[in-house]
Amino acid sequence: MGTGKSTIGLALAQKLNRPFIDMDAVLEKKLKSKIATIFKKKGEAFFRDEETKLLLNLVNNAPAVISTGGGIVLRAQNRALLKRGLWINLNTSSAIIEKRIEQEHTRPLLPKTKRRQVIETLLNSRRPFYALAPFQINTDSLAVDAIIHPILRVLKCHKSK
Repeated sequence: MGTGKSTIGLALAQKLNRPFIDMDAVLEKKLKSKIATIFKKKGEAFFRDEETKLLLNLVNNAPAVISTGGGIVLRAQNRALLKRGLWINLNTSSAIIEKRIEQEHTRPLLPKTKRRQVIETLLNSRRPFYALAPFQINTDSLAVDAIIHPILRVLKCHKSK
């Protein structure tokens, strides 16, 4: 959360003339509910199951730029699916994440108080999984073009293999 997945993903998709798919938005539409409500009413395990089904469907379709939720890496099956495409992890410091999402109060795993602590706990627990992505880009500055250009270079090299 707050790493710039939607902003960078949308800009990248436009540059590549590919569809942009925000998995969280797709799941909210499919399940007719906000993610926070899904977590509350049906639990995180249900949400993760739906997330895995959607990812499986997406990686078997036409090329697209896909923005996943930050917790998608928690399942080994999802990490294997991500490796079928070009998996890029956007890294951001906890301080920047906190600042970017300070006005948001709909994140299911983020309480209204002690946000920095929860962000750091989530990052620390997921960091080993995020580190498995072959490509890492820091988005602390979030200059969209400065972030997209290295991704485009990686894509060009990836295609030539």
